[in-house]
Amino acid sequence: MKFAEKFYCNREPSDEEVIVIKNLLNKIDLKEFLEDNFVYVLMHEDGNFEVLSFENDYVYIASAELQVNNKMAIEYLIEQVEIEQMVNKILYDNRIGSFKKFRPVEKEKITRKGIKKIYSNFNVYSPTIIEAARTLTSISFFDYLYLEDVSQKKKTNN
Repeated sequence: MKFAEKFYCNREPSDEEVIVIKNLLNKIDLKEFLEDNFVYVLMHEDGNFEVLSFENDYVYIASAELQVNNKMAIEYLIEQVEIEQMVNKILYDNRIGSFKKFRPVEKEKITRKGIKKIYSNFNVYSPTIIEAARTLTSISFFDYLYLEDVSQKKKTNN
């Protein structure tokens, strides 16, 4: 495979961005690296860049399973956790499967009225607390004390 087929950007770079990317990548030995990996440059609106790498096997498996080209497989791998969480939320909201809603507790403060919990600003939808913790690890979110099950209890007429 040609090295040009293993290098992608999330959008067409401007002339100035091409120069910046070229200078950045010249500092890396890409020829050897691209034998076993794909490179994806994520260009942000604020002018910042992220250079991401993906092992060939992951890209090829995603490409085959999703029946898409390599660039689309990489874009899926980048957004995989977010996509899975959206699907899990729909399953949770519709009470399909055994999904629960967990929220990371970042801090606890002792007040006169008891312990006040300070939660993160997002939820994790998963069947188990272990899977929820794995999801947080996969997005490199470690700044929390523990996960709390904040699922709505099913109401019964008993």
